[in-house]
Amino acid sequence: LTVRSVLLTHGHFDHIVGLEELYGLTKADVYIHEGDLPMLSDVYLNLSTAISGREIKADVPAKTLSGGEALTFGEETFTVLHTPGHSPGSVCYVSGDTVFTGDTVFSVGYGRTDFPGSSFLQLRNSIRLLKSTICGKTIYPGHGETKIS
Repeated sequence: LTVRSVLLTHGHFDHIVGLEELYGLTKADVYIHEGDLPMLSDVYLNLSTAISGREIKADVPAKTLSGGEALTFGEETFTVLHTPGHSPGSVCYVSGDTVFTGDTVFSVGYGRTDFPGSSFLQLRNSIRLLKSTICGKTIYPGHGETKIS
């Protein structure tokens, strides 16, 4: 297995921890929404010191997304859906009958909106957008059950 790309759903510390080490080993392309790019290097924005008590950063070059892109890796194409609310740059990746939702949608519920840059109103609108997209698809959320059909 060769890691060539890392698709981040958002920039909170629990989703970027280890990214710098992985990049050092693989030089994989890292993708993140432009709204969350500052989280890679800002311990306040990525919540690492507030929640974990450690400074977690990922000093890696990143390719920024704005939403609507189609990313193709081998025979798989992922459509990027900008789903702000949990964070300003939260995204979901859709490929065929599979959706990687990060912390936008869980098996029961949705991501927190009491963090800096979070917005319940934006998340509600994102979930409304996702409703028709994820219906009948297999969902891989950022936490909890690893697969929801």
